[in-house]
Amino acid sequence: MESPKTTDHESIRDEQGKLFKLIRPLGPEDVVRGQFRGYRQEKGVARDSKVETFAAARLHIDSPRLGRSAGLYSCGQVPANNDDRSAGNAQTTRSQQDLLRPS
Repeated sequence: MESPKTTDHESIRDEQGKLFKLIRPLGPEDVVRGQFRGYRQEKGVARDSKVETFAAARLHIDSPRLGRSAGLYSCGQVPANNDDRSAGNAQTTRSQQDLLRPS
């Protein structure tokens, strides 16, 4: 994402929108969904539950500044013994130093 012109929410939203338009459409090979290990043993969960508790996607972003970058993004529910019932994660294939270098 390019740096917004100002820090007001409209400028940030506009730059995020531009970034989303650069993401290639997802194919089945780019997405994984599933359950965390032990989910069916959680209190109140049916032993034959097929409810998905997380998803992960590989996003390909085509940008003149970033080139052809790929990122792995995941989010989902985590076990009850964790302090936070939800989690998110993002990992890009280029270093932050490369991403922040002026264009």
